[in-house]
Parts: sequence; structure tokens; C-alpha cells
Amino acid sequence: MSSERLKRSLDDNGVPYLVTTRSAAANVSELRIETCLGGCAFVKTVPVTLDGKPAIVAVPHPEHVDLDMLAAMSGVEAAKLASNEQLESWFPGYAADAIPPFGNLWGLPVYASLSLSAGEWIAFRVGTRRTVVALAFDDFKRLAEPHIRDLSNWI
Repeated sequence: MSSERLKRSLDDNGVPYLVTTRSAAANVSELRIETCLGGCAFVKTVPVTLDGKPAIVAVPHPEHVDLDMLAAMSGVEAAKLASNEQLESWFPGYAADAIPPFGNLWGLPVYASLSLSAGEWIAFRVGTRRTVVALAFDDFKRLAEPHIRDLSNWI
């Protein structure tokens, strides 16, 4: 797994997880179908700033983060998508679309879409476009301690 920090956290907390490696050419829809045949949600991790401070938002693919709703629910003036420069600074060595939804590993707050809690399992990319991790939503909730809100929309 590309993220030793995540692996160590999962192992130290006794969390069972599945790691798979896919073709770099596989798109998110293909990954979602292959990984989530058993009914899991494929998570899109969206790094944001809340009044200029970094945070992580996890929503099911293909939903999008409603930034106005996020700002209102988190009690800040402005929620914005993180820039490429911020991503490189906050998550060195991670592809922009392969940041795990465990912002707590970097001391960042985590917000998760309420719709993720509907299923037993979640899956997400880690480090590179090729590595996918699946684990129980309850384990994600216990370790990441996300603020669970209705944060997404279908655009």
C-alpha cells in the first residue's frame, strides 16, 4: 500500500481491510463496479479549505461537494476546493485523486457525506490511481471520527 501511515493506523487498530491493485488506466466507474460489487460506496476524497484551514471531505463517487452547504454546516465563512499547490504541500507523494479520506492522519478534520453511512463498506484510492483499499464504514467512522453531514449533491 502506498500509504504506510494509513496501513500502520489500520493495523494498529485491528481493522480488517482489503488492498487491491488495478490498472492505471482503470477509471473510477470501473473501479467502483469491480471493488463494490458487494454494495460498498466508492469514496471520492475532496481536500478543501474552511476559512483558509485545510480539511478533508469524503463523498461517494459520483457526488460532488456542495461548498456553500459545507461552509454553513461547519460554521465557517468560506469553503473552497484546495489548490494543486496546497495538495502537493499537504499530501506529498499522493496523487490528487488518491488521497485517503483519513484526514486525521495529518491532523485535519474530516467531513463525510451522510450517504456513505448507508452501506457497510467503503472503498477508496490510496497514494496512486492503482491502489484501492476497502474496509467497513464503521471502522472508518471509528478511526477518522468524521463529522457526518448531508454535504453532497448529484451534479
